Amino acid sequence: MTGKPTFEVAHFYLSKAPTAFAAAAERGGYSKFDVRASIGIGENFRILGFVNNLFDKKGVLSAPFADSFSVLGSIIRPRTYGLRADWHL
Repeated sequence: MTGKPTFEVAHFYLSKAPTAFAAAAERGGYSKFDVRASIGIGENFRILGFVNNLFDKKGVLSAPFADSFSVLGSIIRPRTYGLRADWHL
C-alpha cells in the first residue's frame, strides 16, 4: 500500500548456560536487537531496510572444545545491514 510505513524492533535474550556438562565456558547471557523499517511505493512495491544484531554483540552460541586456556566455538552473526525490495502482482 502506498506510503504506509512500518517499523519493527525484535529482541532476543539467551540466558547463561554451560556449553557442555562440566565445561569451563558458558554460552548466552546476552541480548540481541534487530530493527526493520519499510515503506510502500505504489500499489505493488515495498522497500525494506534492516539491521540485525544492532549493537554487534559477540554472543557465544556453543563452545564444546573450551578449556581453561582457550575457547573454541561459535558466536552469533555480527551486525548485518541490508535492503530488500518486494514486488507483488
